[in-house]
Parts: sequence; structure tokens; C-alpha cells
Amino acid sequence: MVLTSQAQGYVLGGLSTGKRPLENGVQIPLHLLVDAPEAAVALSMQPLDHLLGCRGGEGAWLSEGGGITARWRTVGQQIDQLFRLGYGLTEAGRERPQAYLSAGIAAALFDPRRLQTADPKLYRLIQNTLLNEGFWRNFLREESKQG
Repeated sequence: MVLTSQAQGYVLGGLSTGKRPLENGVQIPLHLLVDAPEAAVALSMQPLDHLLGCRGGEGAWLSEGGGITARWRTVGQQIDQLFRLGYGLTEAGRERPQAYLSAGIAAALFDPRRLQTADPKLYRLIQNTLLNEGFWRNFLREESKQG
């Protein structure tokens, strides 16, 4: 993550940060952290979506139905199905699956009641996976057996 003066968004490929190149980095305007922290968190979730979908390479992101393991592919397919229902919290979230998931995660952290009301299925999915310590523990256990 790179804090910037104006540029924002997830940059695939090389991102210039001065002395150190950054692969697949997210640019977050500093003012966004103060003025709209939920939006800043939503931006910062896009690399997670990409990494869990296809390890940050070519292929489907988690929000597009991808997944780096069978368990994550199941989650990704559920997210993709929910996105197609059109309940995104933002206009971008109704147009792009990445924005749908990232805004949903941010809302789950900042205003879970709003997400639960607007998109209860996404709320439950996020609570049972991305924000669930046991889910992550099982994922890490599976990864260590494969590695």
C-alpha cells in the first residue's frame, strides 16, 4: 500500500514508489484516510481479492469466482453469484465484482448493520469467511499440508 497525494486504485504490475519497486500495489490518497476511511479500507482490500483469487497473477479474482484452493473457489463462486444479484452498496459495486467485494468487506468492518440490511447474504459470507478466525486457521492448516 502506498499513500499518495491524489492517485488512487489498485495497480497491477509495477508501481513506482521511489527507490523500491512494488508489484501489484494499491495507491490510497492520504486525504481519503481522514475524509472517507471506509473507502480507503475498500481500496486496500483489492489486493486481498486478487491474491486469494489467483495469487496476484493472471486468472479470476476471488470476487470473479476464482480461488487459490478448493475452499476459496467455493467462496469465490458464492461471491460471484451474489454480485450478479445487483445488491452492491455503491454504483461501482453494482458494476464491478472487485468493487462489490471490497465495499462489502469495508462495510462489514465499519457499518455491519448497513451491510446486513442491504446485502444479508454477502454479510453472512464475509462474517463466516474473511472475518472468521476459524476459517483462516483451517486455510493455513490446509496450506501447510500442501506446502
